[in-house]
Amino acid sequence: MKFRGRTAGPNLVRQRKVLTISAVAAFGAAAFGVSAPSLAMVYQDGQPQATRTVEFNIRSQRLQDALLAYSEQAGIQIILPGDMASDPQRRSLRGLHDVAEALESLVAGTGYSFSFTGENTVVVRRQVHLGVPVAPVSADSNKSEDKSEEQTLSQRQEAEEPYLEELVTVGTRNRTRTVTETAVPVDVIGSAALHRNGYTQTGRLLQALAPSFNFTETTISDGTDIVRPATLRGLGPDQVLVLVNGKRRHSQSWVNVQNTVGKGAVGTDMNTIPVGAIKRVEILRDGAAAQYGSDAIAGVVNIVLKDYDDGFSGAASWGQTYEGDGDTFFVSSTAGLPLGVGGFFNVTAEYQDRKATNRADPSSITGDVVMRIGETDVDATAVMWNMALPGRGGGELYAFGGFMDRNGVSGGFYRHAHQAARSVPQLYPEGFLPLQRTDVSDFSQAVGFRFDADDGWQYDLSATYGRTRFAFGAENTVNVSLASAAFYNGLDPLDYSFTEGFSGALEFEQLTANFDAVGRAWVGDVPFNLAYGFEYRNELYGIEQGDEASYSCGRVNGEFAPSILDPEVTAVCGFQGFPGYSPDVSGELGRSSYAFYVDTEWEPGDNWFFTTAARYENFGRTGSKITGKLSARYQAAEGLALRGAISTGFRAPALAQRAFTSVITNTSAEGLTQTLVAPEGHVIPRTYGVNKLDHETNTNMSVGLVWKPDSDLNVTIDAYRIDIRDRIVLGPTLPIPEGLNLGPIEAGSFFSNGIDTRTVGADLVACYEMTLKDGASLDFVGSLSLTKTTIREINAPEGVSEDEFFPFAERVNVERGQPRFRAAGTVDYRKGRIGAILRVNYYGNTESAFYTPLGNNIPQDIAVDVLGLDYSPTTKAGTAAIVDLEISYDVGENLTLAIGANNLFNTYPDELVNNDMSRWISEGRQIGAFGNFRYPWVVMPWGIRGGYYYARMAFEF
Repeated sequence: MKFRGRTAGPNLVRQRKVLTISAVAAFGAAAFGVSAPSLAMVYQDGQPQATRTVEFNIRSQRLQDALLAYSEQAGIQIILPGDMASDPQRRSLRGLHDVAEALESLVAGTGYSFSFTGENTVVVRRQVHLGVPVAPVSADSNKSEDKSEEQTLSQRQEAEEPYLEELVTVGTRNRTRTVTETAVPVDVIGSAALHRNGYTQTGRLLQALAPSFNFTETTISDGTDIVRPATLRGLGPDQVLVLVNGKRRHSQSWVNVQNTVGKGAVGTDMNTIPVGAIKRVEILRDGAAAQYGSDAIAGVVNIVLKDYDDGFSGAASWGQTYEGDGDTFFVSSTAGLPLGVGGFFNVTAEYQDRKATNRADPSSITGDVVMRIGETDVDATAVMWNMALPGRGGGELYAFGGFMDRNGVSGGFYRHAHQAARSVPQLYPEGFLPLQRTDVSDFSQAVGFRFDADDGWQYDLSATYGRTRFAFGAENTVNVSLASAAFYNGLDPLDYSFTEGFSGALEFEQLTANFDAVGRAWVGDVPFNLAYGFEYRNELYGIEQGDEASYSCGRVNGEFAPSILDPEVTAVCGFQGFPGYSPDVSGELGRSSYAFYVDTEWEPGDNWFFTTAARYENFGRTGSKITGKLSARYQAAEGLALRGAISTGFRAPALAQRAFTSVITNTSAEGLTQTLVAPEGHVIPRTYGVNKLDHETNTNMSVGLVWKPDSDLNVTIDAYRIDIRDRIVLGPTLPIPEGLNLGPIEAGSFFSNGIDTRTVGADLVACYEMTLKDGASLDFVGSLSLTKTTIREINAPEGVSEDEFFPFAERVNVERGQPRFRAAGTVDYRKGRIGAILRVNYYGNTESAFYTPLGNNIPQDIAVDVLGLDYSPTTKAGTAAIVDLEISYDVGENLTLAIGANNLFNTYPDELVNNDMSRWISEGRQIGAFGNFRYPWVVMPWGIRGGYYYARMAFEF
């Protein structure tokens, strides 16, 4: 079939994207080269002799924050020492002042000094108390002085950590806000935490460090084995917005069509961003659609890339599981280079080779281990770059992007010899395991021009392009229908048994163009922070057909070919494991959207500040929406603040949810079923009363407190409620409506605005830093996350029952597929060259009903008395405390060695009972046969890999 709706040719769409990026680059280059008003400073011994005056309005606040406010209002880049975040001194400044005199006033008597190293750059450092003045330094001497301190690599990482964990760029467009001063909860994961562990995947790493973030590890779930769903606050993968350097990241092209967490969703592939390229991660745990646009229902994850202008650093690690499989070799390197005067070019290259793990039990039929149940074999290469080049008068040209290629091999269900519809006895007389080979490639590039005007306003014009391709092929497979047709037509079925081939590809392209402005404005004598902007987005989604053998059907006398083993059974069309895409489903669909927003923040009093935001967004075919947000923070006492927010939001249907279509092998009461995932407008959803997809809409409310009794302890508690209406879901496997003849298709599934949900929860985060008597340091970070999602309404079409439209198994997946309770605790100890990190992640129970008799509508008497199945309504993973431990030693100034273990105590989920339905399905539904599966496998937050030990080396020059 062809896609319905407005389409655009790929060449025309790509031409528009290239033109847009070129226009932004040309504008930036032109503006970059135009002489703009400068500070007109004359230097003598590193200090300004003549300068300009600015109207300052810096409220009383910590010294670091006051200096950052000075930087914004004066339009001067300021470089602060890493330990300033813990300095409790407060400063304020108001009125018209010379910029140099204003800075002198702010630091006078604080124990800090400053020196200008350029027209727009100033360095602040602690004074050295030697009884003599501190001499001004140049930019070059500053670098040499830093290196002469002879700190070890771990000490340098920790020294920058407080600074990194204070500043935030999400949740507020006021560039002087810190984590504890925001009106909404923001987690900031700094450099040391990101790179002192044994995780080599960005998604898995974030799950270990942020309890509200979930990265389900599944298996035998087609493409979801290699592109795993990442979620926030127990919602869907497509209800969290991912940014890189503050710019929208494109989503993946794969749709989670199997029975996993995020079924039917199209999220962002977190593992396309190499771990080694990340400087810090900011996680906004609050609805932010009015600030950042559609998708930000659960919150925002902003990944900030490294921006070093010198040095070479890297890491290498090797590890394997306690079972002796899953060998992983990982290497990453980053180089920083100066670019022009004050600019930088930073590039990271990363490679990892991760072997498969297998936790399958033997088959009760063959006596051997015949399935692959575990992590996918993965080979991945990634490169990511980040650069900025300052120009004249406050202008800056910047760009960042990356490329990643990831290959994997995973298995499906074993095809036993007695399964007539899926067997070619001449080729596989004892059965076979179909394999799926995947190739995920991803490219992104952003170009922008940022300008800091003399009046303190900052303007940013940018274009961001992203393209991802998910291609897959089949190995050790066969098209049973073609082989059967050859057999019944008097030919040799082996000549028509294609055992490998290309099954097709999914592609997604996105171009986003942004203009943003932020600065200070006044209403009378009251100043406030004002931001406004415009966004244009163009998207293209496409399906590429596979080889003919991957999807075609064989015929005998004009009818679909019967099975070789049983002429009464029709042979299955297409490759076993995952049938390919046919010409009927291939094609492209495009759309455009645009948005306008305004965002304000003001302080009516010393202890209050408010933020408001409003956004208008329009999407082709699905219409427009206006969203808003109001948040507030009140400083109730010294060290105690209250905060809260209320907002509305929405999520437009993903282009893939409107266009995706495929034939998948699914389970039903009758067995493995060829199921058509039908796109918007197809006859199957229309027959069931679903004509089109509409926006999801939501309301978010949150309230919390921040308690910081001293500089060593920080505690935040936030409670929230998220109501989502018309939530888009991929429904169950439904029978083909009477009167429709779709050939070999036995059932259908489709997207709809099927449910209304409510998610309630609370998060607690506590951080405590200790300095021990012997000079050692001991830091504690603890967190709790409670979340519960319930379905409030099932929006079944007229004439279709709720139980049929969204049955029990689908409800369990939404409500209990992710942990309702998470807890985490980290203890970080360091003394001299020795360091140790102990991290504990506790996961609450998860449940699934997709592979139970009740979830498959098998009556209890038949399930128990005839088939001998366990009749528990769900399968449960159980609870677990996963312990990670790393011990490191700084060999010298530039080298650190570490050994460690993830899942130190080799913890697995609860084992399945012997007669679990998964064990019966995998044996081809032969009565009395149970094998292969040992653990639950579709909603596993920590996976079934078990313990993993590793050795790691990190260096920096």
